Amino acid sequence: MPLAASAGCETCVGSDNCYHQQWAAPCSSASDQGACENSVGVWCPNSPPSPSPANVPTPPPSPVPNPVPPSGGLEIGYWDKTWSSSGAPAGATFGVAFNGWADPATALSDSAGVYNSLVGRKYISIGGGNKNGAFSKARLDSLVSMLNAGKFSQYQGLAIDLEECSETGLASSFLAATAAAKAAGMETMVTISHSAPYGCSDKVDLMRAVFADSNCDYLSPQLYTSGGESEPDFVYDGISWEEYASYKGRIIPSIVDDTHYAATESFFAAKGAPVTGFVQWASVQSQVLV
Repeated sequence: MPLAASAGCETCVGSDNCYHQQWAAPCSSASDQGACENSVGVWCPNSPPSPSPANVPTPPPSPVPNPVPPSGGLEIGYWDKTWSSSGAPAGATFGVAFNGWADPATALSDSAGVYNSLVGRKYISIGGGNKNGAFSKARLDSLVSMLNAGKFSQYQGLAIDLEECSETGLASSFLAATAAAKAAGMETMVTISHSAPYGCSDKVDLMRAVFADSNCDYLSPQLYTSGGESEPDFVYDGISWEEYASYKGRIIPSIVDDTHYAATESFFAAKGAPVTGFVQWASVQSQVLV
């Protein structure tokens, strides 16, 4: 049920007509009331006009801040598969349209079918665990161009699924993609198969570039292979879990479901790399059927 129309609306001005209490930037512009309420927002049809700025020198741009933790500090995301909608787990703060494509234009079109059902902040994934999801310089250059052109403006976040590469030496191209996403006002997350991408021969160089990337807000190692494991899988490859302690953003591992979180939290705490949430792989429907 939508909140009362006055809740939070007093903070929105100008063209901003939709208020989301749980978002880092709570005021945004929605196409209509339905679009606002479908994204769990409060419709603000009578936002006051934006105040006219004083005639003062323009200050230099500030760095884009890291995302503000939601109430309680725990991020709960989920992978909403484009071929079989997954449903949102209880308490979800963001949903990812997971499509499996590294070609950004295909990823964008394939994700349209689940966009409206995403709960919380809306993310789109780029990449995956097969040849369709393998990264190349051409695909990453295309992603940067599309981000710069505003093609992903309807999404609040970009999730790079780093598992396979069709060539080496892509670290600078990945850094360019996260920088372009941040410049476009998006949050950024990099998810990896276990501790490092299994299908990239220079995985160690790639991961150390990700650890040092100030434009990467979230890191989400996948602690499963089939997605049907009964407990988190802490296997590592090339990069030890202790090295995750050097990462300065938030670590929110991808796990099968919330029953794996306590073990995951304890494991990473012992490595000096505390976690502050998780991203769920299992669909809510399959959890109900078990």
